[in-house]
Amino acid sequence: MIQKLQRKFIIIAMGSLLAVMLVVLGLINLISVYQMTDEIRVKLDMISANSGQLPSYEDIENSKHLYFTAEFPYETRYFSVVLNEEGKVLDMEMSHISSVDTLGASEYANVAISSNHPIGYIRADDNDSIAYGIFERKRLAKDKRKFWSMSYAYKVTKQEDENYLVVFLDYTREHEKVQNIMKLSAGIGLAAYFVVFVLVAVLSRRAIAPVIQSFEKQRQFVTNAGHELKTPLAIISANTEIIQMMNGDNEWTTSTLNQIKRLTLLVNNLIRLARMEENDENIVIEKVIISDLFKETTESFGSILEKDGKKLVLSIEPGLEIMTDKNLVQELISIMMDNAVKYCDENGEVRAVLSHRGKRVKLRFLNNYAAGAGADYSRFFDRFYRADQSHNSAKKGFGIGLSMAQEIVSTLKGKISVGWKDGIVMFTIIL
Repeated sequence: MIQKLQRKFIIIAMGSLLAVMLVVLGLINLISVYQMTDEIRVKLDMISANSGQLPSYEDIENSKHLYFTAEFPYETRYFSVVLNEEGKVLDMEMSHISSVDTLGASEYANVAISSNHPIGYIRADDNDSIAYGIFERKRLAKDKRKFWSMSYAYKVTKQEDENYLVVFLDYTREHEKVQNIMKLSAGIGLAAYFVVFVLVAVLSRRAIAPVIQSFEKQRQFVTNAGHELKTPLAIISANTEIIQMMNGDNEWTTSTLNQIKRLTLLVNNLIRLARMEENDENIVIEKVIISDLFKETTESFGSILEKDGKKLVLSIEPGLEIMTDKNLVQELISIMMDNAVKYCDENGEVRAVLSHRGKRVKLRFLNNYAAGAGADYSRFFDRFYRADQSHNSAKKGFGIGLSMAQEIVSTLKGKISVGWKDGIVMFTIIL
C-alpha cells in the first residue's frame, strides 16, 4: 500500500512537472520561431517593395522597424532574380551574396516560381541539392555525416510588367540560432527532469511520511483491536454454548451465537485485509489449472442459488493454466460468487465466465441487479460501502468483500473493474 502511494505520488509529481516543462519550453521555442519568421518576412517585404534592392538605413529608420540597427545593411545577405513568364532570367542582383553564383540563383528562382508559393524556404547543400521547409534536415546521400549548409527564404512578387521578382534572403545564421535554442532547451529540460525525478524519488517517502504514519497507526489499531476482540468473543461464545447445554436451545442463544460468528468473521477479515494491504501474505506461485479451480469453486454455490430460486450458468474455457497463487485465486472466486449470490435479484441468474485473453485469463461474474441503475460504481471497492442502503439489513455481509477482492487482484498483479448495463452488473477480472 505504501509503495503504491509512493509510486502514485512520484507519477503525479513528475507528470505535472512534465506538463509544465512542455508548455514553458514549447512557448520559448515557438516564440523563437515566430520572431525569426517575422523578421524574415519583414526583410523580404522591404527588399521586394524596393525592386529587389535593400533600402537605405535612413529609409528603414524612418519606417520605424525595431528589428534593425545601423549595421543591418551590412549584415543582411540576399540576392534577387527577375524572370519573365517563360522562366527566362532578365536581371539579377548578386552584390550582397557570395555563396550563390548566377547559375545557382537562376535555378533557385525557377524552383521558387514552380512551387506556386509566394513565400517559402529552400535549403541547399554544397552540391546544389535542394530541400523545402523551414526546418527540414535531410542527410545527404553521398556523405551521411553532412547536413544541408545554406538556408534561404524567398518571396515571389508579380510586377506590373507581368515579370516575376524573386527575392532570396540568407537566414542560415538565424536558423542555426533557433535550432541551437531548441537543442539547448531540450537538453536542459531533460537534464532538469532527470535531476528532479531523482530528488522526488529520494524524498517522496519523506513527503508522504504523515500519510504513512496515519496509515500505519490505522493498520496497527485494526490489527490490535481485532486480536483484542477475539478473546471476549471466544468467551461469550463459550458461555452461550454452556447456557445452551444447561437450558437447551432457544431463540436468544441461537441469535447470540449467530452474531458472534458474524463478528468473528468480520474481525478475521479486517485483520486479513490489513495484512494484504501491506503484502504480508505468503504468496506461493505455482502452475494452476484455473479451469478446474474455477469450475469447482463456482459449482459449490449452485445449491445456494437453487435454494433461493435462482439459476447458475457457467461458461468455462477448458485447459487454461496460469502461474499464480492457488489459494488466493480460490478465495477471489469465492468472494465474487458470494457477492453475486447476495445481490442477484429474485428468480435471477448468476453467470460465471472464464476465458483466455492472450497469455492471461479473464474472469467475469454477472448477475441480475435491477437496482443498479443509479449506483456509484466508482465506490464499489471502498471498504464498508453498500450500494443498496435500503436493504442492508437484509443482505448478509459487511461491505468489505469487494475490498478484499481488489487487494487480492492487486497482489496477483491483475486488474478488476465493474459495470452495469440493462439490469445486469458485471465484474471483470484479468489475471
